[in-house]
Amino acid sequence: AYAELYRCLGDTEHERLALDWFHGRNFHGLPIYDLETGGCYDSLTADGINRNMGAESVLSYLLAVTARRAGE
Repeated sequence: AYAELYRCLGDTEHERLALDWFHGRNFHGLPIYDLETGGCYDSLTADGINRNMGAESVLSYLLAVTARRAGE
């Protein structure tokens, strides 16, 4: 969603937030991306992180990385 806001508004704050969300700038303050494995947890729930790791989560992370690098 943040990456789409960046594309629509050209606001670099939203571009950065797209990637930062995965690194812990979210409502729980928990990283979704696992630096050790390169995996990405599926979601945040009311109780914390959903520990499943699916391909769609990794692809979402990679899209955020790509959007960030394209704006540099």
